[in-house]
Amino acid sequence: MTVRVVEEGTPFEITGEDRAHLARLLRGSLQWREAGVAVWGVVGHLRLPSGTTLAIRSKKAPAACLLSWASYVDPSLSDLKNVRQLDDVGDDGDVGEALAVLFVRELLAVAGAHGIRRRYRRVPTRSSTIRGSIDFAALSRAGGDLSRTPCVVWERLPKTPLNQLFAAALQLIRRDQLMRRAVGGVHGDLEAVFAEVPPAIDPDLLAGRRPLERDELPFGSACALARLILHEAGVSTGEDERGLGFLVRLDSLFEKAVVKALRDAGLDAEAKVPVMYTRLAGHNAPSTRGQLILDCFLRRPGLEGVVIDAKYKSDVSPSNIDQMLAYCHLTGVTQAVLVFPAGQVRDLRTFALPSPTGRTVHVHLVEFETSGRSLANWRLNGIAFAENLRRDDHERRV
Repeated sequence: MTVRVVEEGTPFEITGEDRAHLARLLRGSLQWREAGVAVWGVVGHLRLPSGTTLAIRSKKAPAACLLSWASYVDPSLSDLKNVRQLDDVGDDGDVGEALAVLFVRELLAVAGAHGIRRRYRRVPTRSSTIRGSIDFAALSRAGGDLSRTPCVVWERLPKTPLNQLFAAALQLIRRDQLMRRAVGGVHGDLEAVFAEVPPAIDPDLLAGRRPLERDELPFGSACALARLILHEAGVSTGEDERGLGFLVRLDSLFEKAVVKALRDAGLDAEAKVPVMYTRLAGHNAPSTRGQLILDCFLRRPGLEGVVIDAKYKSDVSPSNIDQMLAYCHLTGVTQAVLVFPAGQVRDLRTFALPSPTGRTVHVHLVEFETSGRSLANWRLNGIAFAENLRRDDHERRV
């Protein structure tokens, strides 16, 4: 297996069918440069038509912090209290490999301690020896014939939604070359344990909407890890699909972390706010209405609101400022905030943009630390971000 490692944001050369395939899969996350192409806001790996596996790393989000990041923004992953086990993966490891190793270790340990969960079903049978309990009603109807006594036995079936979710995650790991190599022979041990379980995904269980039953609670962490694996491996479907891989969208995680930090701080932050606009009639076409989607709109009692946009990137472009101006115009506010990963933007000074109406729009730049390696770290980073935002806002108003 040939593995090519590239750094997120760093241009690299790729040609032919591999290049077209990558552009088709990543779309807006692929940027075209003179020196080649660069991937932004995505980490993980995928298999190219040439047979090469492209592994995408990120200095801003090493493998060791991604699991805690996901558990911070997704309440359904609350069983992942910390990710200290990821320390031995190292900052240069692949997130898919790290997640696969954690999952199989956790599942093997809990299955070894508790066995796999089973559901019970009453099965009527006739036997020359008494099994389970005697079905006296059936025995009476048979005239008391004891040669084959009617009995009721409880059959223990491993086909449960939780076990099928585990089987689906194991199947995905088996199909993925990097993840299969990372877990080694442990994967085969687990496949033997779940050999009688057909892979299937319960949508409610996958989304965290169905709570685990009492006897399933020891499997909570394994279930959370399986959900992550199945969520992030959505690049393709089918064992023979050449785009098969495991990708995590960092820009989406970053946006969710910003909104969560504001809400945890008690602020009235609304995510994905639609703002309407109209394209006027003309050129033989009627007027049409469209909408822009704000990452977040912060409402403040007695004060005007604030437009907040999360930018998982390393610089401020003129188009970012233009975007904030448009959002402020459409919402009628004069305060906007661009949030960047900590350490990526050198100049954090505020942009003051006067408008013909006499109102000055201020676009503020704020940092959010993304290097947390545990859920506790991420909560502290979120608190620090919200407090900085509050302090800066207070100083501006004073």
